[in-house]
Formats: sequence, structure tokens, C-alpha cells
Amino acid sequence: MPRDTADRLAIRDLIENWVLWRDARMWDRFRTVWHKDGQMWATWFQGSYEDFIRVSQEGYDRGVRIMHMLGGMSIDIKGKRAIAQTKMTISQRAKVEGVLCDVVCSGRFYDFLESIPAHVLVPLLPAAGAQSDLILSVIPYSVETNRLIFAIADYDLGFHNRIG
Repeated sequence: MPRDTADRLAIRDLIENWVLWRDARMWDRFRTVWHKDGQMWATWFQGSYEDFIRVSQEGYDRGVRIMHMLGGMSIDIKGKRAIAQTKMTISQRAKVEGVLCDVVCSGRFYDFLESIPAHVLVPLLPAAGAQSDLILSVIPYSVETNRLIFAIADYDLGFHNRIG
């Protein structure tokens, strides 16, 4: 197998493991995909991967439930560095203005990676760029839904953190 193919498979494996282990809160395994200096950038968080683990667990302890789904992926490799773009959807059920909703953000993950000795690929800076946001009431056509529609009209949803 050509070296480039092995690198692409390793990158894809790393990104898929990141999503699965993060959503399952398998923090010991999640730590293995990070370089010691790795940073996490998202629309709601910027900081070290250890701080990301801490705030993710704190959210879960408060009832926050988030699910990541991955789509197509494009990987550009140049020397020891790579950039992976992955289509993604992040889903969360939460109350918005007191109304239970499914909040869905679709966009791309951007992973900036570098190869270190022994051909281990580590993310230096994963980031997310939102392209579309959707809020759906879990109970459609209710009085609460009408209240939500008017409340959202006053919001700048601010989920968008476009990259590039």
C-alpha cells in the first residue's frame, strides 16, 4: 500500500475515534488521539483538550446530550502535515426559551494534523465551521412552539463560526 494511503487511513481512523470516544465519554481512549499540546476550537469552546474533556463531562453531568455524525472527508497531505475536512452534523436535545427542541448544526470539521516520530498522527487543532443550524420543537404545533418561533426571531443564533 502506498504511504499516502496508509496516512489517509490513519487520519480517518483518528477522526472517527475522536467522535465515537467523545460522545461515549471514553476519556482515556479520547486522550490517545491528542498531542500533549493539542488545542480544541469549536463555536462554544477554545482551549486545551484536557479542559475540553472537563467541560464536556460537566455538561453531561448537567444533562447535556450531544451526538456527532460524520459524512464525507477530504484529506490534504503535504510532508509531515495534513488538513482533513469532514462533513458533520451535531445534534442536541435541549430547552430553548422553555420549549424542548432538537438543535442540529451541520457543517465541517477542520482537523490540522502533524506526524510525529513513529508515524503517529496527532491533531494539533480541530475546529468546526457551521454551515447550517436548525431548531425543531419536539412537540410540533403547540402553543409553546408559537412562543418559540417569536422568541427565535429576536435571536442572532450565533452558532456560525465560519472558517475560511
